[in-house]
Amino acid sequence: MENNKIVTIPVGRKQLWVYVTACITSFNSGYQKVMVRGRGREISKAVDVVNALKNSFLSDLRIDEIRITSDKIEDKNLSKPVIEIIISK
Repeated sequence: MENNKIVTIPVGRKQLWVYVTACITSFNSGYQKVMVRGRGREISKAVDVVNALKNSFLSDLRIDEIRITSDKIEDKNLSKPVIEIIISK
């Protein structure tokens, strides 16, 4: 696995621990960085995923970057807020 690749974990409506497990699996698979991405109502869950990882499993977890953007929805001429949290071990 290349060290410079980032795997993206899109946070949706599943339970919090599903995404925590996905992040741990990604780190164990050799990825050095993971992007936790939440959109709209799932922004707070994305933050909760990172906090759960840091507090329960990976105390040496680093938050490298936090991006706040928006996704444009062309069909309805709307935009949804997005948070992208890049973490590393």
